[in-house]
Amino acid sequence: MSKESLAKAGLYFTGDDDEVKCFECKVVLRSWKDGDVPLERHRLLSPHCSYLAHLSRSRSNDIVMDGGGDDDDEDCVDGASGRVIPEDRTLQNHCENLVTLPSCRNPLQNKKKNPRKFDKNQLVSENEKLRQAMMCRKCKKERIQTLFLPCRHLVTCEECADKMDDCIQCRQRILGTVRTFMV
Repeated sequence: MSKESLAKAGLYFTGDDDEVKCFECKVVLRSWKDGDVPLERHRLLSPHCSYLAHLSRSRSNDIVMDGGGDDDDEDCVDGASGRVIPEDRTLQNHCENLVTLPSCRNPLQNKKKNPRKFDKNQLVSENEKLRQAMMCRKCKKERIQTLFLPCRHLVTCEECADKMDDCIQCRQRILGTVRTFMV
């Protein structure tokens, strides 16, 4: 099995053992055996993959195998123009087309070299807002850790929740509580 046949099937190596993944449908294929055909295995495990559907459409519309003649080497014919394409160029064209698909591009390629700089005061202010949002709405001293049922508001510490009959947020009757842990 070649890397070209994996690429043609829309698969890329994940870095783990013999595991490959489809860039489109995200199906993972592993435990390869001699004679396995990547395109067939991909189609078997993910019959509704939109990349495979696109590949099937483009193959039936663009490239037709010429079965006529007694030549040993098969020629590919471009269905649109009728031009004969040498067999060794068709696989290369397919691989080049795979590389140019937007979904195949390296996501790190578009990242800026200089990360966006933040103002230290802005970060400190944002951090303080987040810290305040995690404090009990009643005593404002302890961290939030009790979820009210059935309203599912998470607004008080355990001590304040034990003293309440109604939710401080929506005034709905508290029928139960769940102790939560923030990490």
